[in-house]
Parts: sequence; C-alpha cells; structure tokens
Amino acid sequence: MASTKRKSSDLTSAARKKPKSTKQTKVDIRQKSPHSSGIDSESEGSFGGFSDGDDVDSADDGGVPLKAAKQKALSTNQKESRGSEPTQNGNGASTSKEARAKQKAVAQERKAAKPNANYIQQSKAVWEKLRRKTNVSKEDRAKLVAELYEIVKGRMKDLIFKHDGGRSIQCAIKWANPDQRRSMALELRGSYVELAKGTYSKHFIDKLLVHGDTETRDLIIPEFYGQVRALLRHPDASWVMDDIYRAVASADQKALLLREWYSPQYAQENQSNPSPQTSDLRAIFAAAPETRPATMRFLSESITKLIETQRTAFTILHDAMLQYFLALPAGSDSLRAFIDLVRGDDDATSRTLIRTLGFSYSGARILSYVLAHGTAKDRKVLLRAFRAYPEDDSPSLFPTLATHKSGYLVLLAAFDTVDDTVQIPKMIFTDLFGKENYAEQIIPLALDPVGKLVLADLLAPPPPDGGRPASAFANPKDAEVLREVALRRVETSKKDPSLRRAELRRAASAALIAGVEGDAKELLHGKGGARFVVDVVLRAEGDKQAAMEAVAAAVEGDPKAEDFMGFNKFAVAKMLNTLIAGGEFDKEKGEIISKTISPSRKSLRLTQTTEVEPLLAFANVLFPHIREHLVDWATSKSSFVVYNMLTTDEFTQKTKALKSLEKARTELAKVGESGNAGAKKILDLL
Repeated sequence: MASTKRKSSDLTSAARKKPKSTKQTKVDIRQKSPHSSGIDSESEGSFGGFSDGDDVDSADDGGVPLKAAKQKALSTNQKESRGSEPTQNGNGASTSKEARAKQKAVAQERKAAKPNANYIQQSKAVWEKLRRKTNVSKEDRAKLVAELYEIVKGRMKDLIFKHDGGRSIQCAIKWANPDQRRSMALELRGSYVELAKGTYSKHFIDKLLVHGDTETRDLIIPEFYGQVRALLRHPDASWVMDDIYRAVASADQKALLLREWYSPQYAQENQSNPSPQTSDLRAIFAAAPETRPATMRFLSESITKLIETQRTAFTILHDAMLQYFLALPAGSDSLRAFIDLVRGDDDATSRTLIRTLGFSYSGARILSYVLAHGTAKDRKVLLRAFRAYPEDDSPSLFPTLATHKSGYLVLLAAFDTVDDTVQIPKMIFTDLFGKENYAEQIIPLALDPVGKLVLADLLAPPPPDGGRPASAFANPKDAEVLREVALRRVETSKKDPSLRRAELRRAASAALIAGVEGDAKELLHGKGGARFVVDVVLRAEGDKQAAMEAVAAAVEGDPKAEDFMGFNKFAVAKMLNTLIAGGEFDKEKGEIISKTISPSRKSLRLTQTTEVEPLLAFANVLFPHIREHLVDWATSKSSFVVYNMLTTDEFTQKTKALKSLEKARTELAKVGESGNAGAKKILDLL
C-alpha cells in the first residue's frame, strides 16, 4: 500500500514524496469521475510505485513529462465522465450525440421498468392537455378529467407519492366534479397522515381541501387527531397541519386540534372518541381545577420547545400561547417568565418570533397584552423588532403592520401604553410616514381600509377608559382587547392617557398636514380620503392654510361635467360642508361641535380635546376656486355646499356670491321645484 511505502525507511526523501503526490492526483480523478470505485489505485495495476533509482522527472527517454501526462489524463478522464465535449471518430462522425442518445435510451428503459410506469405515462399525457388554461372547451375538459380519473382510479396510493403521478392527480382534483373528488378522497382514507409527510403528496391534501366539500373535509381532518404535536415537528407535514387548522377546520375541529397542546390525555381522547369540546383553557380549569398544574407545565414546555427550534410561524402555536397567557395570574412570576420568552434577547431569532406574532390575530393580542403588562424596556424591545435591520436584510414592518387586519392592533396598543412619546415618533412615525415626501406614504395609508383606522386613532384619541366606537376597528372583538389594555396600563404606565395622546397627535401633525397638501386630489378620489382630510384639518396641530388651499384647488371645475372628479359623491360634499362649518354636526344635540385646535393654543400641553370657536374660515378659501361655476354648484346635488358657505359667519365675500346667484333665480326656482332642497334654501336667501 502507498501508506506503507511512505513509512519505509529504505526510501529516499524524493521517492517518499512522489507516491504521495501521485495518490493525491488519483484521488482527484476519482472524485470527478462518477464511475471510479473506492478501491486503491495501486491494487488495480494502474500504478506500481517508483523504484529507488527511478528519475521520476526525467523526459530523456522520449516520453511525456510526468506533470503533462497527469494533466492530460485528468482532462481525458473528465471528458469521458461528462460526455459533453464534442469528439470525432475516424469517419468524422460526432460521438457526443451518440453518447447522449444512448444515455437517453437507458433512462427510458429504466423508467419503463418501474412499477406503474405505463399508468404514469398515460396520466402525464392527459395532464399535459388538461392543464392548459386556454383552448380547452368545457366539454373537452370534462372528457379529459373522466379519462384521467379512470387511469388513476384504484392506483392512487401507488401514484400519489411520485412527482409526475402526484401532479396529474392534483390536476384531476382541480377539474373533477364533486362525486369524482369524493371518490378519490375515499380511496385514500387512512393514508392522510402519511400523505402529509410526503414531499409531493402533501400538495394533494391542500388541493382536496380547497376544492372539496364539507364531507371531504370531515373525512380528512379527523385522521390528524392525536398527531398534532408530532406533525408540527415534521418539515413537510407541519405546514399541512397549520393550513388545515388556520383555513379549513371548523370551530369544533379547531378546538379539538388545539386541546392536544394542553395534555397527552386530550390527544388520546381525540383518537378514541372525538366530540365537541371547548379549547378555552380558563373554562377547562374552572371545570377541573386539579388539572391546572400539569396542564400549564406541559403547555409551557411545548411552547418553549417550538420557540427554541425557531418554528414560530404556526397559527396553532400562537393560539396556544394566547390561551396560556390568558390563564396566567396578573403580576405572577409565570407571567414575567412568559413576557421574557416573547421578548427574547433582542437578537435576530427573538425578532423573528415577535414579527410573526404581529401578523396573526392571536399573536397581535399577545403583543398588545405584553405591551400593557410589561415594563418600559419590554415595550421598547417589542416595538424595535419591527424596525429595519439592514444587517439581516430585514425591512421595516411598521407600514405593513399598519395595514394588516390584525397587526394594526399592536400599533393602537402602543399608542395607548408607551409613555415615551419622543420614542414613538422616532421609531414608528419615521417609517410609517416617510422622511421627506410624506404624501407618497401617507396617502396609500389613508386610503387603506385598515391603515385609515390607525391615522384616525392618532388624530381622534379615545377616552381614558380605552373605549372606542365600533367603526374604529377592523374586527369588533378588538374593542374589548384595547379596553383590557387600558385597564392594565393603570398599573404599568405613569403618564396621563390624555396627555400621552395629545403629545402623539402633535408629533404626527406636521407629516399628516403635509400629506394632504402634497396631493389632495388623489386623496379625494379614494374611498376614505375625504374623512381623512376632515380629521387632519379639524384636529391636526399646526399651520393648515396650505392644506386647505390644496383641498379647495382640487374641487375646481363644473360639478355637472361628466369628467368632473366626483363631487356628486356624498362623502366629498359632506367633507366640504364640515370644513365650511368648522366642525362636525351632532345629530343628538342638533348643532355643530367644533373640535378644531386653536393656533393660539397649539404650543400648550393639552390634556383633553379643546372645544374652540371655528377659526378655519374655509369658505373664504373655497370661494375663489368655485366662483366661476358657482351657479352650477348651487343647482347640483352639492347645492348645500353653496348654502352653508353663504350662511357661515366667517364668509367675507357673501355679497359677491349673492350677486352672482341673483342672475340665476329662474334656474334655481326650477331646480328647487324638482326637489333640490339646497337650491330652494339658496332662493330663500335671495
């Protein structure tokens, strides 16, 4: 052996080095050639070693130098192993194509020799036609589905685990009729846990649940009872399990799946005799107090294990964490330990958990409660996790959080609990509103169905008890969450709630006013934009003159024209009437309630919303922009805009306006008789 020769004492120094070099070269050749075996090269007779007297580097005998010979042998061996270099035989014919043809033929023979190869080829041929989205009529598609169904019928367990066979069956599920889908589901009964673990077969379950009916769902989901925690540890089955829990399972089925987190006993009950049960941990402990210690310990261990293995994106995990948190006594050591678990060490791993929690409903509730129960440092760490981290290629998630149906709740809870009102503008407002071109980020946020709720909450703060109207939430259940946050913050926050919200409003005002000023026309085109304009002009602090000019300029034109931007819309007309009045109309009191912020008080620390006399004088700003089409406005569906402008005390150009309308008495009378109440009132003024 070569190793023995290197140890031999009768070899010279040069002779000892050469076999080592030669063996290294042969190892490299074997690594690059897939056809080489693991047997030592010397035993194959390819190289017998050097004698003591050989001059290994000499080329005087007319041979090729050793180094060149090695390189040539290596190059030739690589070409043969790859079969990719074009070579020619004596007749000049290319052997590369022949080699490839032989390889292809061998591959086809191997494929044909496999079990069910004929059925796989037949199903693939039909699948190639069926998967086309165009040029396939409804009748042809039904025939192809029937043909494919007959091919796979009775053989699904053999085909479903193959890549090509699985794709064909998934296509069949998509286009099959309900009876065919039900038949396929029944054929695989008892195999769904195994299918969920398969690299290709797992997609079949997703297709069947998406396109199947309730009967199919009730056939599949019970097979996962008793397997929940084990499947969540599997790399493929875990996502199937979470998809079933999150998007498919009924309320009763979700409760049974979640109960398996609480104790092995519940998993056994699900397998033996599943029946509707509650997953509310507090209700379970109320009925059986003796189970509390063991259940809480088991649940804590299960949660910690998944978090430590960084498998934190599962909705069922977030629901289990919420149930565990709600069952903890306020102010207990266990609650403190849970907050530390969620907060983590302020590193990339901990940020991943916090970020994933923010985008599920249960996770957002957990973060909201942690903000209320935690310390100032806990709040800072939690919110900092959503900031941008260039070193991790992690963008800021505050804009996404503000428009998410669950994530926005975290921001509202932060506005209610964080005492450091300098920290929030630096940490959140900068990412949420931008740094220079505010309109670019604020307008999409104001027009978003969820984002507008965040901006409205900043401009119209809730009362100290946290109570908000139902219209302030994307989900009515969120109102109760923020009430609980408000109750708990009494013990953990030091600042007066009204003062906190006034300071936040003041910090956000400049950017929000600039957003309206930047592109008022785009705002008024979108749904919810008019409401945002009212909130900014009435409640933001600062100089709003330019913003009002932008709004007035956006409404220029003939309101009766077809291409007019839409001031026949009720929302925009209501916006103009509100701004002209300087406040919103209270139906119960029957009067205008002004909540504008007085410029003379903008530097004061307001502890509550201050009611002051209207100082906007928006009518004077609006009149120059609609003067040319004043009669058209007075005789349109937005006639009350003109009437309110004429009757407000701040309007200084009333004489000019009445003079213009005097010439249109006949037209106003005609429109008034047809039912336009605003035109009739204008005529009375004349």
